[in-house]
Amino acid sequence: NLGLGNDARVAFDVLGERLQAVRPSSNPLERDRDAMFVWSAIHGMASVLQSEAMQYLSFSADEAEASVMHAMEMIDAALSGPTKT
Repeated sequence: NLGLGNDARVAFDVLGERLQAVRPSSNPLERDRDAMFVWSAIHGMASVLQSEAMQYLSFSADEAEASVMHAMEMIDAALSGPTKT
């Protein structure tokens, strides 16, 4: 679907721009790698939540919410680490 592809590109570019604002890089490939890391982590968590996998793993609603927050903290920690030169 061409529209979905365009929407994905626009969303990915917005994510890259936001990452550039909080983690400046002169290397566009590094920015795109960071964006792909965040993109895939968020989409992975969304897939887990959508599939109700956490229920099958006996996660309570509070544990599921804490897991989402933990994932966000891990993304932040990964992006806050030293940048490669």
